[in-house]
Amino acid sequence: MTLNTFDNELVTGYRSDRPIPERSRLFSLAPVEFPVEQRESLISLLVRTCAAHSLNPRRVVAEVLGKAKPELEPLAYPKFFNRMAGTINGHGKYASLFVSVLEASTGQRGLSRLTLLPWQDFFPHKGQGMLSPTPRWCSACLLEQRRSRDDVYFPLLWSLQAYRECTVHNRPLQDHCPHCGKLQPFLSRYPDQAICHHCLRSLIHPDYAICNEEPTATQFEIWVAKALGDMVVRQSTSDFEPSVEKFHEVMKSIVETTSDGNRAAFCQAIGFNRYALKNWLTKGERPSLPQFLAFGYAVQALPIDLARGNSGFQPSLSAPMVPGKLKVRERGQDTDETNRAELRRRIQKDIQTEPPQPVSAIGKRYGVTASYLRYWFPDICLNISTRYKEFLRLRGKKRLNDQIQRVQDIVQAFHDQKSYPSRRKVDLILRKEKASLRERAVRDAYRAVLVVRIDPA
Repeated sequence: MTLNTFDNELVTGYRSDRPIPERSRLFSLAPVEFPVEQRESLISLLVRTCAAHSLNPRRVVAEVLGKAKPELEPLAYPKFFNRMAGTINGHGKYASLFVSVLEASTGQRGLSRLTLLPWQDFFPHKGQGMLSPTPRWCSACLLEQRRSRDDVYFPLLWSLQAYRECTVHNRPLQDHCPHCGKLQPFLSRYPDQAICHHCLRSLIHPDYAICNEEPTATQFEIWVAKALGDMVVRQSTSDFEPSVEKFHEVMKSIVETTSDGNRAAFCQAIGFNRYALKNWLTKGERPSLPQFLAFGYAVQALPIDLARGNSGFQPSLSAPMVPGKLKVRERGQDTDETNRAELRRRIQKDIQTEPPQPVSAIGKRYGVTASYLRYWFPDICLNISTRYKEFLRLRGKKRLNDQIQRVQDIVQAFHDQKSYPSRRKVDLILRKEKASLRERAVRDAYRAVLVVRIDPA
C-alpha cells in the first residue's frame, strides 16, 4: 500500500526546515510609542502585560519574573512595590534587571528605550532629582485613553520629577486619588493603572480631565517639559551617544564665548551660584538632571545638543535667569565651629545620663538632622547606634520572655478551670494584650506547656 504524500509547503504554506521562533512565556505586547514624546514607560508595559493575562502584577514579579531571574525574588515585598519600583523606569540596577527579564519573558528587544538606561553613562548613578517619588498622571490623558483604547498606559515622561505639567492638555500632573486622597504605589495589586490601589475607584479627576487653552506653568517649566520630551524622543535613535566629556567641552566653549572664560561672571549672569561649574569643569563630575536642564535653559540649548557636544547652536544668555532649582532642598544646617563644639558637649553629656535613643531622635531634639550628626560627629553617632542596638536587643529579649511566661500562665489558668487551652483561645487572650502566637519561640513555649489531660470529674 502506497501512502499519499503531499508537499508540506504547498499544502500548509510552511517549510519543514524553517526554524520555529522561540516561544515567550508572557504575551509580547507592543509598547505604545506614538506620539514618540509620549512613549510608554517600562512599568506601564509590565502592568499592561499582567492585565492581558488577568494576573496580579505583584504576583507576576514574585512568581514569574522572579523564577526567570533569581535576583528579582528578594524584591517581592511591599516597600519595593510601593516606592522603590519607580526606579524600574530609571537608569540603574533595577532598570537593567527588569529590561533583561521582560525581554527574555516576552521575546521583545530594545525595551531599554522605555527607561532612562540610554543615559546611564551620562547622569550620576544615584539619579538625584531624576525620578518622581510617587506615580503621577494626567486625568485628561487617561480619559482620552479610556475612550480610544482597551487599556491605559503611563508615558515615561510622567515618571520624571521635573515634568510637572502635561504639555498636551496644559494641566498639572496629579499624584493623589481624587476619592480617597491617597498616594499610589508604582506596582499595584490590580492590573489597571487608572484604578486606585486603595479604594478601587477611578483616578480620573473630573475637574482635571478638561484641556486648558493656556498653560498654567511658568516659562521655565514649559521649556523643561519640552526639553524632556525631546530627550525621550532622541534617546531611541541609532546615533544616540551622550558623553560627559563632550558636555564639559561644550560648557567650556560657551563660557569662553559668552564671558571670556570667567566662570564666576557666567554663573552670576545665568542665576547660578558663582562656583556652580567648579565640580563639572575641574573634577569632571556628572551633572544631575535638574542641573543639566537648568544649564540648557540658561544658554537656550536643548539638552541633547549639550550631551552630544553639538557646536552648531549659538549660545545665548538673553533668556530670563533660572528662577530656581527643579529639586527643592531645605537649607543646610549651621556649620559654625563654635556651635558644633557646644553641640558635641551637650550630646556627649546626654547620652551618658538618658536612656538610649536613635540618632534621628537626638538630632530632632537639637534641631538638626541625623545626616548632619553623622557627618560632623561620626564617632559619637557610632556610640549612639551601638548603645541603641544593644538596648533594642535586650528589650526584645525581655519582651519575648514576658510573652513566654504569659503563655504559661494562660495555659495553667485554663487547666485550673478544667478547660482545654486551644490555640485559638490562647491567641485571643494574647491579642487583647497586643501579643500573639506568631513568634516561633512563643509557639514553642505554648506547645511545651500544653497538657491535654482534663480531669473528667
